[in-house]
Amino acid sequence: MRDKITSEMNNTSNTAGKTDSGVKESRAPKYLMPAFIAFIALLVVIAAIFMLIMPQDIVDYSAGNTYGNIMNGGRVLDAGGYLFYASDDKGLLKIPVSDEAQMTTTEVISEDKCSNISEVQSKVYYQSGQILKSYNFLNSTDIAELRYPQVIGSWIYYINDAGSICKMRTNGKNQKDLGLICSDGQFYVENTRIYYKGADGCIYFAMIDGSENEQLVSTNVDKFFLSNEYLYYSTNNSIMAFMIYDRTSTIIDEINGEAVFNIFGYNLIYTDGGKIKAVDLSSSNVNREVKEISDLKVTEIYSSATAAYFITDAGEFYKLSDISASPELVNLGI
Repeated sequence: MRDKITSEMNNTSNTAGKTDSGVKESRAPKYLMPAFIAFIALLVVIAAIFMLIMPQDIVDYSAGNTYGNIMNGGRVLDAGGYLFYASDDKGLLKIPVSDEAQMTTTEVISEDKCSNISEVQSKVYYQSGQILKSYNFLNSTDIAELRYPQVIGSWIYYINDAGSICKMRTNGKNQKDLGLICSDGQFYVENTRIYYKGADGCIYFAMIDGSENEQLVSTNVDKFFLSNEYLYYSTNNSIMAFMIYDRTSTIIDEINGEAVFNIFGYNLIYTDGGKIKAVDLSSSNVNREVKEISDLKVTEIYSSATAAYFITDAGEFYKLSDISASPELVNLGI
């Protein structure tokens, strides 16, 4: 009897830790579970600290308007199914242009002369006089008196009275002078860098904290803007494309006098000798053939994903939907 009990106890001991199939089941030591929980908690704490330190610096730094539009004064913006247009004499207009728009008639947002329009996080920012305002598609709110403001992410970049690029939060806090002297308000923020026209007329770039300041283009430029990996700029006799990564310049076209230009689709649209011209920048256009679009006397060129827009010297507003078509006068709806 004793032998039978001993045998049963041995069998019980041998089958412990096995599954029904007879395979031995591994068990983690009991101390590993609290260690694992502590590790996960540590990761959560680190992530929380990181988000508290840099909650606003990890947003997309792209502006709520194209850099070409900002270069030309930022008077046109396509957002939320509306075309925002800062006209010379009618103020800032909100014109419905697609089914996304909730209104069907044009609305006057401000009767003042406005500029530097952009959209960031479902708000439209614009400059009225020296005051930067925000518009939430219902009403406008004053933010601050600033020169050349650009709202990018949760930061406002602007030029102070000494000509230096500064930044502050959209709530007015954390003001900082970056120490980068910008001659005429031409600067663009892209990811972690600022590209700007210096006091000597050349193009520089620096980190967004103002460090690692370096010259990119040693030529005295008139206007420039950033598009993908290129800087497009004009001099007194040419329009150039500067490849940022390999730092090489390519001539787009020779021009006669001061020009305004922008990019619509794959085309660089620009003025030259009283005419509007376009050149296809796609890799398939090896010869860079120039096409004449119109003889409108244009002072500003803007673009959206679907159209290019022209403001003439008479203050008229034209739209070009297709590069092979002719510009059409825009119905402002008022």
